[in-house]
Amino acid sequence: MNEFSYGSTCTLECEKGFVLVGTNSTHCSSLGYWSHTLPVCQALQCDILTSPPHGSLNCSGLHGQFHYGSQCLFSCEEGFLLNGLADTECTSLGTWSRRAPLCLAQQCDTLTSPPHGSINCSDLHGQFHYGSQCLFSCEEGFLLNGLPDTECTSLGTWSRRAPLCLGNSPHLPTMLDTYPHLLGRE
Repeated sequence: MNEFSYGSTCTLECEKGFVLVGTNSTHCSSLGYWSHTLPVCQALQCDILTSPPHGSLNCSGLHGQFHYGSQCLFSCEEGFLLNGLADTECTSLGTWSRRAPLCLAQQCDTLTSPPHGSINCSDLHGQFHYGSQCLFSCEEGFLLNGLPDTECTSLGTWSRRAPLCLGNSPHLPTMLDTYPHLLGRE
């Protein structure tokens, strides 16, 4: 235990990441008491972070209290991509080491109408993102070769290839026209 004599002065400072609340120095009076009460070192706080739209946030700080050394990790829902870095830390200056990222919808390539056909999509402006749906159809006289619909997946690919519109073949005689005796039409 240290003993201090009359006139002794103590200067106090806080560790990195903490701020001094109170007077930083005190001296021993002739009555044997310190001239000021001891200050307190409070942890620096960073601003509260929130999850980005279509994303989530997992932090080491308890009950939303973010102090020096608290770490947070961002992630995005299925079909969304993280735009920015996934982690950030509360610095000794009480600021976050990085800005919060965004969660952007996964994009699919632009689709075009097949020759002699048309396309009707849920996104009218042609920017296809996760969940966008398109329906294909053909002009009169053409048949759809393939499935009529497709959807933008969470991987940024279309669920099906775009179909083709093929021209109808000229009318071919049916078996019944060629062989009428099979039905007794002779």
